[in-house]
Amino acid sequence: GFVYNLIFLGYVVELSRSQLQKLYERGNRYIANGHTLVLGWTDKTPFIVEELLHSGLNRNIRSPILVMADHDKDDMQQGIDLALTGKRRSMWKCRNRRIDVRKGCPQECDDLLKASAQSAEEIIIFGPHLKHEESDLEVVQTIIALASLPQEPNGNIIASVKNRESVPVVDAILERAEGLVALQAVHQILCL
Repeated sequence: GFVYNLIFLGYVVELSRSQLQKLYERGNRYIANGHTLVLGWTDKTPFIVEELLHSGLNRNIRSPILVMADHDKDDMQQGIDLALTGKRRSMWKCRNRRIDVRKGCPQECDDLLKASAQSAEEIIIFGPHLKHEESDLEVVQTIIALASLPQEPNGNIIASVKNRESVPVVDAILERAEGLVALQAVHQILCL
């Protein structure tokens, strides 16, 4: 009787564990339409999120913002929380615009599908802080991954590159993609 109960309980525990794993994998997908997807993590990402919140406040946009990068989720959340401190943070929470953070590789189609990239209203892509060529290569790989999704993304895609030569490459891969040399744009604004 004792051995029978141990075998039966072991079976129940294993069955419960497998069902919970299936629910976790199925529920791991981010379900949203019309959201803003920020791919990649740099020191600029928290400030871009803050600007997205501010522009959404002015335009009465309440769609969520999802940040996905191959970084630790807690570090990314902490960086965003630090950028949204004090009075500004309480203002964003009152406006019901959700900010979600996910760990994932922007160059992987499966991770892009889990982030609902096809239904994103806007996709903003950042390259890592590496050499200019390596950073732009990762941005181009992300654009290629977006192009290889079963359904092409509906929203506008803005890719931040570091070399001017990478802009036509980004523009040629996806019709909706636009390459932008952010550092050059900032220098032009400062020179005005």
